[in-house]
Amino acid sequence: MLSAKQNILEAFEGHTMIARLLFLSLITVCGSIHADLNRFSPESCEIRDNQIENHCLKSKAIEADKLLNQSYAELHKNIAERLIDNPVLISVLQEQIKKSQRAWIKLRDENCAIETFIFLPGEQIFNAVKNACLTRETIDRTLYLNNLSF
Repeated sequence: MLSAKQNILEAFEGHTMIARLLFLSLITVCGSIHADLNRFSPESCEIRDNQIENHCLKSKAIEADKLLNQSYAELHKNIAERLIDNPVLISVLQEQIKKSQRAWIKLRDENCAIETFIFLPGEQIFNAVKNACLTRETIDRTLYLNNLSF
């Protein structure tokens, strides 16, 4: 019987190192996100070479950011609609969410800086790891915002 680690390694045998790193960094995302977010899984990138892979990873980071922006706007809209009788509370809550979002952006950037620390900026592996990190962090934040009940 093969261990889970051996199964993962065998599944990626013959793929580039970047594909393996992407898979490992996105595995928690693939296991915890809604079905419509499955497009962020590493299998959705057609991997023929590192350049195509990096382009795909960058596209996923951009797509995840768009999804986050939609969730953020929807949250603000929901707050305004549900608390319509209390404009002061709307303003205070929306300002707190804005502060939280700014703090999260700093945290995301610092987390991704840790993950890319051993690579030189501009290298393909640096860009791949950074984009995988940005995608994972952004999806996690999107899920958080989507789960807020207002």
